[in-house]
Amino acid sequence: MNSPGILALFGSIAIGMMLAANLAWGENPIIQNGDFEKGSEGWAPTQGATIVAEDGNQFFRLEAAPDAGQVQVYRKVSLPTGFQSITVSFRVRYSNLTPGAESWHTGRVIMHFKDAEGNILKPDPQPFVFKGDSDGWVEKSKQINIPEGATSFELMPALFQVASGTLDIDDISVVPSEETAP
Repeated sequence: MNSPGILALFGSIAIGMMLAANLAWGENPIIQNGDFEKGSEGWAPTQGATIVAEDGNQFFRLEAAPDAGQVQVYRKVSLPTGFQSITVSFRVRYSNLTPGAESWHTGRVIMHFKDAEGNILKPDPQPFVFKGDSDGWVEKSKQINIPEGATSFELMPALFQVASGTLDIDDISVVPSEETAP
């Protein structure tokens, strides 16, 4: 086989491997340890955010404190290329979540897309917002379009300056898709 033929063969193999890798991303979440079974590994909790075990399951609990300000758990992940959207899903349970001084001082899951230089890209995805009490564990999910130029995604479950309350979160998943959000 001549040199151009070998180059074409290796080029085809490389493209096939990249496509296979992108297809695999579509089936698997891009956030590891979203079930917190490895404790806080990969996550950056602030004071007031702890791993709790209940019935053999681990999850993060965020508890408001009078002088805590914002209690949060932070995670940043690289986005795979070639996708149009991500689906963010998780289970959440909350009690006695009373807004703080402003109506938007609530329990929430804040999200940002960033470019290669670390700049936040607009528009920001609408946060998931929690007030009052849930009826036990509830599942939440949202498909979000990835803005052009995004290379990373930040996720922050938080008690954003609430007056009181507790928020439990578990089974966080972020799955890329080739389809745009409706």
